[in-house]
Amino acid sequence: MKARRIVAVLLVFSCLLLALLTMSRRGLFTDVNSVTAQENPAIPQDDEWHVAERPTGTAVIYTIVSQLNAFKRNDYVAAQSYQSTYMRENFASTDSFRKLIKVGYPEFANYQSVSFGPIVQSRDDRLVQVFAKVTGVDGKSVPAIYIMSLDHRRYLVSSVQSGYFHMFAPLPPNARQI
Repeated sequence: MKARRIVAVLLVFSCLLLALLTMSRRGLFTDVNSVTAQENPAIPQDDEWHVAERPTGTAVIYTIVSQLNAFKRNDYVAAQSYQSTYMRENFASTDSFRKLIKVGYPEFANYQSVSFGPIVQSRDDRLVQVFAKVTGVDGKSVPAIYIMSLDHRRYLVSSVQSGYFHMFAPLPPNARQI
């Protein structure tokens, strides 16, 4: 029994290490201030954000829920189709993406529900920031900020911050839930 526990801990540790090494090799730990917008479309060019229009809010919610449903079905090929081109290029394989989600984002991999807060978009409408709360089947909830980018005429996931964090962009004073 003790040997099984040690093997399980080693397996989880090795998956985390593999994910970190992959992310490091792909440059995901680069200093944000040294990356240009051409290198990472998730970095806005200005600080002007406004409340998203209802069609935009509906579109980004559809993308997020579709990806969460793909995670729940264990269909990581479909889940990757909701990632921006930039994000898809950061994973060596679908399996490395699956491991990262299962280990790093367990509430997302096995979500029970998701609720959405304010949805704001950049002045040029290229980026949308979505505040959400994801609850796993275990009942544990985590706040999340999704950054969605316009990619081939669709808003796709460019970045997700989960847990307790600083906001990516300030909310406008008239922010409301969609």
